[in-house]
Amino acid sequence: MKYWLSKDGNQFGGDGSHYVTAKRVLSGNGITPTASSTGLQVFIGRSLGMADDHDSAYQEMFKLGYVRVDERDTIVFLENPKIASVGDLSREQAEFAKSKGLEGKEISFNDTQFVQTRQSGANANEMVSRLVD
Repeated sequence: MKYWLSKDGNQFGGDGSHYVTAKRVLSGNGITPTASSTGLQVFIGRSLGMADDHDSAYQEMFKLGYVRVDERDTIVFLENPKIASVGDLSREQAEFAKSKGLEGKEISFNDTQFVQTRQSGANANEMVSRLVD
C-alpha cells in the first residue's frame, strides 16, 4: 500500500479519510489549502500554485518533512532525499519505522527502483490516495 507519512506520524492514503488533517498540516506550515479531488501531491502542488507539476509537488512535500511510503508484505520503502536512516526521521516517523521492523519487515530508504516509480511517468494517482472534500 502506498501512502505519505507526515512528520507527526499521520498517514495520508488508503481511503482518503485524512483530508481534513492534510488541510490542518498544510495550514500549520503556512500553506493555504486549495480544493482538489486528486492525489495529495497534486493537492499540495495546487495549494503552492504549481498547477499539476507532480515532481515539484513531491519535492515540496519532501521539504515539509513528508516521507513517501510503499508498504509491502516483507519490506517498507521510504522515500525522502533528506533521509538516509531512521536517525534522520522525526520521532514519530522513527517510531513508525521501528514498529514495522518489529513486525519483521525490512526498512529500505530511497530505494532507486522505488524512486523511479514517480520519476518514470508513473500514474501519480496510484502513488497516493484520492482526496475528497
